[in-house]
Amino acid sequence: MQKKKDNELVVYKQMDDMDVMSLEQAVAVAEHNIEIFKRIKTTVLKATRPSDWVKMGETYQITGAGAERIAGLIGVSWSDTIQNKIYSEDEIGKYYIYEYRAKFSFGNRSIIAIGTCSQRDKFFSMKDKKLLPSSEIDETNIMKSAYTNMVMNGVTRILGMRGITAEDLVSAGFRLEDIAQVTFRESGQDSTSTAQKRADIREYLLAKFNGDEKLAKAELIKLTAWKNQEGKEVAGKASIDELSPKQVDILYGKLKDAILEFKRAGQNKQEPAKQEASDAPVLFQGGK
Repeated sequence: MQKKKDNELVVYKQMDDMDVMSLEQAVAVAEHNIEIFKRIKTTVLKATRPSDWVKMGETYQITGAGAERIAGLIGVSWSDTIQNKIYSEDEIGKYYIYEYRAKFSFGNRSIIAIGTCSQRDKFFSMKDKKLLPSSEIDETNIMKSAYTNMVMNGVTRILGMRGITAEDLVSAGFRLEDIAQVTFRESGQDSTSTAQKRADIREYLLAKFNGDEKLAKAELIKLTAWKNQEGKEVAGKASIDELSPKQVDILYGKLKDAILEFKRAGQNKQEPAKQEASDAPVLFQGGK
């Protein structure tokens, strides 16, 4: 092949038979891998439960518990896990970031996956529109969130499970109404009804812990515990539906600023359609 460039004759070497064969083999391998990943996706989806998925905006994401379930069922493993506590500084001051990284393996393929969570994460660091001092931030929650993010990233990346659609889930036999949702309402909208407040609390706690229902329930129990007149500790509720309207008002009052900040952050990422209160997540319903 010839090409004239800058008044010079440039001669490109033609591909020999070996080059052509190599390209054909590469295409064949790619086509084979595409089919394998399609089968993996179908198998994995059928092995999961509705509680393993969460709808955030218009996308469906696996939860931390769901990622671990998939890994156990299909044979994804991870090793050489490393935890780093990284210190940084901004205009407010110094803060830390937890980073987890590990080698994820499936078959003869391996990748390195990373998960992070910062002390500046608004879910953990803000209250009443103010930044909490380090002494009032539960550092273990930040560690757990970083680790969960790593597991979710590693499992979904190595299995090609990114970008799961509603069609994928329906094809696997799911009913979309059975999947918990995190919806984003307008940041300036204030919830006035008890039903809307319950929905807002569910959405916020679910998102705060990356869809991990166990951690979200533990946080709800912690938030709703109280002391009676005798000074005895009364256990909190594991289900938002168990809260009386007055208890919902009290809890919403505690979380209102964090919930509004959460909504603003969601709107900065996307501009979703307005949702009704009936579209709230099913998380914590029935006390299960």
